[in-house]
Amino acid sequence: AVEEMKRGLGPFELANELIEPPAGLMERTLEGIWAEVDSADDSVCQPVNDLQAGEELVADRKVRKPSSLHLELIWLKSSWMDILVATAASIVFVSLLAPGILGSRESARREMCSNNLASLGASLVSFAELNPDRRFPSLDLQGPFAFAGSYAIRLNDIALIDRQDVLWCPSLTPTIGYRVQLPSEQQVRDAAPYRLQQWKQTAGGTYAYNLGFFDQGTYQSPTLANRTQFAIIADAPIIRGVENFFLVHSGRGINILYEDGHIAFVRLDEKFSLEDHPYLNRAGKREAGLDADDSALGPSYLQPVRIGPTGFEK
Repeated sequence: AVEEMKRGLGPFELANELIEPPAGLMERTLEGIWAEVDSADDSVCQPVNDLQAGEELVADRKVRKPSSLHLELIWLKSSWMDILVATAASIVFVSLLAPGILGSRESARREMCSNNLASLGASLVSFAELNPDRRFPSLDLQGPFAFAGSYAIRLNDIALIDRQDVLWCPSLTPTIGYRVQLPSEQQVRDAAPYRLQQWKQTAGGTYAYNLGFFDQGTYQSPTLANRTQFAIIADAPIIRGVENFFLVHSGRGINILYEDGHIAFVRLDEKFSLEDHPYLNRAGKREAGLDADDSALGPSYLQPVRIGPTGFEK
């Protein structure tokens, strides 16, 4: 019975969000079960009563032999009742525990996603501390490294990423892009256009990286300064026009890692009230910040700035 219940709970492994059972499910199910029990009582017991009546007809002969049919019907009734009670207990068990199981799984996925983000944050800090100017990995404004996800290639090239699945949030079902191995910097420089496009989409995984900023017209990557409200990396949005859509954590919120190393889980109804919007610069654009304190994050494929027919758009 326990193994059957485990098999029954198997589909919950695939659930990405907490699903509440319909209201009154347990009560309606039990009512149906007890209705079946009452029906079974009438149908199963009737032959026994007939048998007892037959026995009374021969009572004057003092013959009261136990009937094998009588015993068999009693056994069938008992077995049927056991099955119904076991079924009812299983339904009650699932109704009561399934929401908790799903909630625990979602919490575990969110925790793993946060741990991945913390690991990437540690790698980024290590990169900055290895550089004399204490800067995080830089992006190029043009060329093969002009996309947000190239930070992961630079980290990987100096062995600061120990496992590539750290780039993927467990709250999402991995796509085929997840299995594309990070290239070396030289491979990116030599890549055919179709291969480079693939790496642009997948190198940064499911996280959005800081797009850098402009200081008196000069483009730079952020400097490690342990700021508490300067976002370095976070869960990446899916961009449709001017809207952000989030598939991670069942759309409930996003993880953001700040420069001082702390991670905040920000609910979606709160993120637009943040002083520094995590995905837009102060001009409201999905581009590099306007100064050293203007943080803007972009998903893997996003360029630091848009390039128009006459050059950089500002």
